[in-house]
Amino acid sequence: MKLHVSTLRLQTLLLVPVFALLVCAPRTQAQSLGVATLAGPWQATLLWSGSGCGAQSAVVNFTLDATGTTNSATVTYHSQLSYPVTPTACGDRTETDQTFQITSLNPNGSGTAFLSCNDFGVGVPCGFILTIQVDLLRLSFNIADIAPANPGNFVVGTAIRQTPPLLIP
Repeated sequence: MKLHVSTLRLQTLLLVPVFALLVCAPRTQAQSLGVATLAGPWQATLLWSGSGCGAQSAVVNFTLDATGTTNSATVTYHSQLSYPVTPTACGDRTETDQTFQITSLNPNGSGTAFLSCNDFGVGVPCGFILTIQVDLLRLSFNIADIAPANPGNFVVGTAIRQTPPLLIP
């Protein structure tokens, strides 16, 4: 009887780490990431060291669909300057119904995104071409506007998922 109990204890001690490895081991990057896995509610904070409005910050609330897109993002800005042509384009303001779209996502989590903005009748196309890096658990991603197409925009930030994803894709 003692031998049977000892063997059972040994088997249990050996199986627990194996089970933990199988359940908790990180998935391969290809399994873990895909645009559809980013669906759900997010909040991003953005900082500009320079823009048409000078230094500014913003909070972006958006819910991505399975294609990585929303046309109902809300962006709340806080900036120090008024735009010389249209004073309402800067300062404290909120823009609704903006587009946030994941435009590409690689298996390692690197990719690109686009965030629209209101041009307030200035006639200049307004939007941010963003470089992103999604963490492998799909809980957050870094954001930076480093596109040469956006001279004068120096935007960085982080987006955090507001509800946890299913960890098994």
